[in-house]
Amino acid sequence: MTFNFGKSRWSLDMIIETLDWLRVKTRGGVSQLLERLGISYKRGREYVHSPDRNYREKLDLLEIARLRAMYAPERYIFLYEDEVTFYLQPTVARAYEE
Repeated sequence: MTFNFGKSRWSLDMIIETLDWLRVKTRGGVSQLLERLGISYKRGREYVHSPDRNYREKLDLLEIARLRAMYAPERYIFLYEDEVTFYLQPTVARAYEE
């Protein structure tokens, strides 16, 4: 779903405008609802550490796949893919987050 606000962060007004099914029409009402849902306005972080307990094992599997592709390129392909987008990439600033 695409929202054409031209911003990388939600505001209370954007929530009111977009989620009309909430039946909340004031900033205060949306703010109270977000608080009840455990969503607060927090400062951004420059990085996030993954709490994945299997992180090391996943890295090992990636290395095995990379080596297979290196030693048997006629049989295996290893593709590097990045999940980063540069369009409206947010800066380290405050935003809503659980």
